[in-house]
Amino acid sequence: MLQQEEIEAILAHTVDVRLARENEAEKNKLLSPYDYKAEYYPNHNYMVKLYYTVRIHFDNRIIPHELYQNRAPNQTQKEADWLAKNYKMITGPVAMDYVNTAGRCFIQGNFDISYHEEHPDLKLTNNTYEEYMNSEFGQYGSAMNYARNFLPTIKAQDSNGVIAIRPKEIPLTVNEEGETVVSAVDLPEPLPYYYDIHRLVGYVDGVYALIETPEKSIVEVDSKPQRTGFVYELYDDTWIYRIVQEGEKSDNNYQIIRWFEHKSGEIPAQKLMGVAGIDDNQIIYQSPMMLATALLEEALLDNGYLQMIKAKVVFPHMIVLASQCEYEETTDHYTATCQEGTLKGTYSEGGNYARVCPKCNGQGLVSRMAPFGEMMVRPPDQFDPEGDKAIQDPIKFVSPPLDSPEMLRKEVELNITKARGILHLNTTTGEAKGQENATATAKALDLKNLVSFVAPISAQTWEIVRFIYRLCGKMRYGDRFNMPDITEPKEFDFKSQSDFLDDIAAASESGAVPYPIISELLRQYIKSAFHGENSSVKILNLLTSADRLLTVSQEAIDMGVTRDEIANWEVILHQSGMSFIAELITEDEGFLELPQVEQVAALRQKAMDVAEAIKETKRQELLDSVNKDGISDVEAESRAKLKGTVGGVEGIIGVNKSVHEGIMSEAAAEEILIKVYGFEPNEAARMVEQGTTQEIEKRAAAALSEVEE
Repeated sequence: MLQQEEIEAILAHTVDVRLARENEAEKNKLLSPYDYKAEYYPNHNYMVKLYYTVRIHFDNRIIPHELYQNRAPNQTQKEADWLAKNYKMITGPVAMDYVNTAGRCFIQGNFDISYHEEHPDLKLTNNTYEEYMNSEFGQYGSAMNYARNFLPTIKAQDSNGVIAIRPKEIPLTVNEEGETVVSAVDLPEPLPYYYDIHRLVGYVDGVYALIETPEKSIVEVDSKPQRTGFVYELYDDTWIYRIVQEGEKSDNNYQIIRWFEHKSGEIPAQKLMGVAGIDDNQIIYQSPMMLATALLEEALLDNGYLQMIKAKVVFPHMIVLASQCEYEETTDHYTATCQEGTLKGTYSEGGNYARVCPKCNGQGLVSRMAPFGEMMVRPPDQFDPEGDKAIQDPIKFVSPPLDSPEMLRKEVELNITKARGILHLNTTTGEAKGQENATATAKALDLKNLVSFVAPISAQTWEIVRFIYRLCGKMRYGDRFNMPDITEPKEFDFKSQSDFLDDIAAASESGAVPYPIISELLRQYIKSAFHGENSSVKILNLLTSADRLLTVSQEAIDMGVTRDEIANWEVILHQSGMSFIAELITEDEGFLELPQVEQVAALRQKAMDVAEAIKETKRQELLDSVNKDGISDVEAESRAKLKGTVGGVEGIIGVNKSVHEGIMSEAAAEEILIKVYGFEPNEAARMVEQGTTQEIEKRAAAALSEVEE
């Protein structure tokens, strides 16, 4: 914990530096936020520069004046000013794609937060820690909403900024003595507050963080109250202090207030982190986007030049013929004529007279354009019989050559493509340039490089998430707080849906890839395509787990049924899985919330029940067809003839097929072959056991020939 004299020393140094910077800014109105000589602490100005270097690609309100300060050799100041005034932030899509890629670590189902049972004392409070973090987290709704929607963006811009945790306000109450004290019943509501590096005016890692807040206090300026005073927040491992300017502003008097005792044992201010470097044993973070900012700045410059050339093409320079200025001026004191733009003459008293010609403004030439834009052409006369007839193209328009815009357009595209490559980003509208003919090996290496690039960003992001959950819990519940188990993502979903479909198709067509691997590819595809639709993901995951024929061709299914490698219920499940799931959900609204093992078992049982019902129906139809018209009562001779008829052969084949499809038992089939067709018991048994269509036809023909003989 900081001592009072330490706090006063920190404050005195901060105020001295701020006053020195104000003096510098007064002398140089165009001074950038990071060009001050006075510095709050070592490398602070450099960290501010890192922040603004990246931020220009996120915030279109910021004009990168530094890009236009040093003009090109042939560029005029007027052109440089035009570029700044017509600046367009065309690099924003790259920044947004970077944020979206880094934000993949927050895809639902890719992480887990498990809360523990509350401390017995906390069960009497108005809400639990889980309820507070998940539904009562200030304006953000939940802590995860804050992490998902804000952390990737601010972390990408400002690696040296901080997330500070403090209560929105301290719950107060009036005790029996009439004193205002901190409430022992109402719990504080800690929330994260982001402060950029520009406002982090004091920092020693593990000791303290000093923030210059945007809040202003009321001070006296020329004996008049104004809300222009400075308010600081100081964080150490025990207290959060408010340091408020008061009294006459020029006196720089401050009140140091012990505002909130958090007792967390750590500083409730966490740097956002990035690519770490060390300078004089001081850690300096850079955003990973810094690797590409030089190329993105080139793209911004080239795009500005391109816009300027387009303007010059649309509004070209006009070249027109002019006449020599013959302006004369005569007064009582002098007579003068224009000579190459200078009005020259002599005074009547003697001496030379000279000044800029007011007619041609020193050009020596006057325009031939009439007031309404017509070109004045001199007609022939006795002194010049030709006049201006010989003049060709009296008016010309000059604009930049069209190959310059084409070159600039290619440069803009090239620099943005290179920047995307450095950041391992695919284009948002199609294949990245140069990837059209990439081999599978190259794509796999690119994916591995992307994962390697994003993994440390994800790890740092989740470290900040843990910090938020931990400090909010400690400030709210103190020693009674039980930190939840937070499992960060171990894998990242970067393949496109088409990539997964290509992999699934190739695996299915090869015939050599085991089903579990294809099933995993399907699971990853479903996760990619439907990660925001919980019900769809659950349904498709269920189908993937229950239907092993999901990626098998119809031809292979038919072959498997013929060879008894695929059961009838599996085919039914494959064809009617979605309708079965719909029925199960109708029967039980919570079906999709059951353990997946139970879901799979219920879905497969549904298919088996339908298969059994179909089998029973076919069995009954066959028995009905056998027993109709008194076939069972035919004489022995008629039974023998029946074997050889077309209908008889088809009937025998049908009986045999019913056995192999599981519709009829072997005993029932043998009984039909004996009683209806007159086969001997041993012969009927052989036909049921191993009979084929050709064998049945052969035996039936032999039986018919015996009868005829």
